[in-house]
Amino acid sequence: MARTGCTAPEIISITGHSLGSVNTILTAYLPRDSTVARNAQMKRGIIQAANTS
Repeated sequence: MARTGCTAPEIISITGHSLGSVNTILTAYLPRDSTVARNAQMKRGIIQAANTS
């Protein structure tokens, strides 16, 4: 879910995990790569989505 752009609170609301559990899982399993970085930059408005018109 995080790789598609969901925030920790959004993941919590879907899965029912605690914030601590989500953070532990993301720290262990979410790769720090260009997809994650691009999602973050798009949310900050630094770059535009390719499909916007």
